[in-house]
This record gives sequence, structure tokens and C-alpha cells, in this order.
Amino acid sequence: MTWLISGAGIQGSKHSIYTGKSSRMIPFLLLLDDVQRMGGQGLRVAGICPPKFLCILLITAAALLILATGESSTSLKEKQLDYRMQRDKYVFLDGHPERELCSFTVCIDIKRTDANLATWPAFSYDVNGSSEDFRKAELALSMNKSILQVFILGSVVEVKQDLPAFKMHRLCCIWDGAKSLLEIFHHGSKVNTTTVHNVTHKCLRPRGTLALGRLHKNQDGIMVPEQLFTFTGILHYFQMWASVRDQQKMTSCDRGDVISWQDSYWHLNGIKTESAHNQHCGKEEVTPPLPSKTPESSATETFYRIRMESSMSFPSLEMFDYYDAMDLLRKLASSISPAYVEAGWFPNGGWKKNYTHELQLPESI
Repeated sequence: MTWLISGAGIQGSKHSIYTGKSSRMIPFLLLLDDVQRMGGQGLRVAGICPPKFLCILLITAAALLILATGESSTSLKEKQLDYRMQRDKYVFLDGHPERELCSFTVCIDIKRTDANLATWPAFSYDVNGSSEDFRKAELALSMNKSILQVFILGSVVEVKQDLPAFKMHRLCCIWDGAKSLLEIFHHGSKVNTTTVHNVTHKCLRPRGTLALGRLHKNQDGIMVPEQLFTFTGILHYFQMWASVRDQQKMTSCDRGDVISWQDSYWHLNGIKTESAHNQHCGKEEVTPPLPSKTPESSATETFYRIRMESSMSFPSLEMFDYYDAMDLLRKLASSISPAYVEAGWFPNGGWKKNYTHELQLPESI
């Protein structure tokens, strides 16, 4: 007797996954011994059941196990992915893009933290197929020593580009299917333009699987990661747009309209996140609300400018103290209006000095 169960995609770490081919079918009893969740890929798991009552029990246990090991998707808003101690894991999503893309722009911020890591992947996107060649992915970006590799629609473009370790790099790719044109950007500067003639098709096929920091193949709906080359470092701000974007926008913090870092569909798969506030696009800019407009008052306040002259007399010139007089007259003027303007001393002969002020007095006084 063979039973099929729909689930959230589980994998026996000691056994194969059933993909619909009878040659790869595994007993349920073995599957339940050691399972590891791969993420909501909607796989069908098959098993050979013993007698009916025990089979029902096993099916129930498997269903509960699938639910228990489920991991909800999340947003990566204001976060970055830490791959420094997680080389056997990777963040992924599936089912996006939801439509075919004959032109698109994709960007990612990436920092390698292992100077000895010569070959490493940035991301890969693939659709359901039977190919086992990682170079035949729908779209992927990786480094091989000082060669930047873009795998696109069955072809590969290689560009000499130095990406030093311990520095964040923004890499962007633009594909124009009508022209078979691929453009590659580093920090907003165009580093390569190539007309790719040997693509197997000109439009990115939809509803595939995307892995960050890992090359992979989508074989019959199952994500099969490449095990030899992994990434060590920080990944941030993967965005994808369904259009050819202008070069001046390559360094912007715009959200992707196809795949967005901020949307809540990313599966962390055990990868740790940390605050990205120190990154260029790590903190969302919040536009403050416009202040409410207060009704304008119909009354207007009128000010008068008054010129005031003060004079002081002293019994003798020897008794005249300049600073005491200045201080006294300032206090007199400021007691009437703080908005006074000093004009200075004017000699008036003998022992008499004049001091001039300009005062601004509101009409209400």
C-alpha cells in the first residue's frame, strides 16, 4: 500500500526524498526516524505503510511533525543576514517572481568576511527542471577569484572585477530580453555590457526558488544546494524590479516591485539576522507628517519704532564712569522694550553725555 501526504517539505537527513519516482520511494518508518525541514516547498512525501491501523497512526504523526517543524516567513526590513558562522545554511524564498520577466533589474549588497574565500556565491534563482548543472540556473551571481560570473538563462557571462574582502559591495544586473543585453554594475558604475546570444530563452521563468549565499538547482520542485562553494560574510538588501532601471538608481534604496527585502516571505532557515542600521539602506526613512495648517489670524500686530535719547549729568568730568552709565541706560531701555538698538554716545559739551536708543514697541502696550 502506498500513501501520499502533502506537507511543508521535509527531508530525511539519512535518506532520499521522494519526488514522484518509484525508484526513490522510501519507507515511512525510516523517514520518521530522522527528518529535517527544508522549507515550505509543498513536497509530496511517499511511504510504504504496514497494516491499515498503523498506517493511519503514522500518517497522523507525520502530519503533526510537518506542522511542528514549520517555520514562518518573515520580513528583512532594517536587518542584514549573518553568514559568518552558518556556512551549511542559506536564506531562501519560493514562488517568486510570480510572472515571467523579459526585462528586469536585480541588486544585492554583499560583504565577504573571509579573505581566503576565493570562490563564493551571492545568490541563485532556478525553476523546476531536471538539469543538475549549477551553471544552467535561470539566474545566479558568484565570484571565482577575481572573476565575477553571471549565470543567466542557460548562459554565463564572466567579467574581471576585484571585490575586496571586509567591504560592502553593491552589485546590480540589468537584463533586456528584447536586445539580449546584460549590463553589470558595481556601486552604480557600469563595469560590463554584453549581448548574450547563446541563451536558451529570453525571459526569466516564474515561480521558482531563490537562495541567498548559495548556488542551487530546482530539481522537480526540490531545492538542491551546491555543497562545495559557500559564502561567508554579510548579505543585505536583495531587490528585484520588473524593468530596466536607470543607472542613477543603482545606488538608491527603492523597494523592488518583484522581490523586496521588506516583504514578509523570506525563510531564514536558521540564518541569524542583525541590525542593518549602519548600512547605506539599512534604516527606513520615515517621512514626517505635514504639520496641520492653523487658520490664519485676521488680526495683525503693528510695531512702532521709537528713537529715544537719554542724557546724564555728572558733577564733574572726573566723576564720570563710562561703564556705569552704559549699564544704567541699557537697563532703562530694556525695561521698556527688550528689542532696543543701541546707537551710542554723543558728546554734548561739558559734563553731559547723551545716549540714543531705538525701541520697537507693540501697539498693545
